[in-house]
Amino acid sequence: MVAGWGRCRAVARGASEWMRHSRWHPEAAYTDLGADHYERRANIRRQARNHIRGLERLGYKVTIEPIDPATGELQAAAS
Repeated sequence: MVAGWGRCRAVARGASEWMRHSRWHPEAAYTDLGADHYERRANIRRQARNHIRGLERLGYKVTIEPIDPATGELQAAAS
């Protein structure tokens, strides 16, 4: 058996189910999620935490400080 055939079958099955569903439900409309869909869904804190943990597993000590996204300058520390 050739490696990767399972993936091909999964894609083909998904496409065939989509065609069957669209044929049975013609009123169902495609909704474009937008160009920034993944950016809007991204959980920034979770991503930062995961990256920090990964670096710590590699033996690094990590300290992060917030920056102003517009200028790239460090933000004042909240007291």
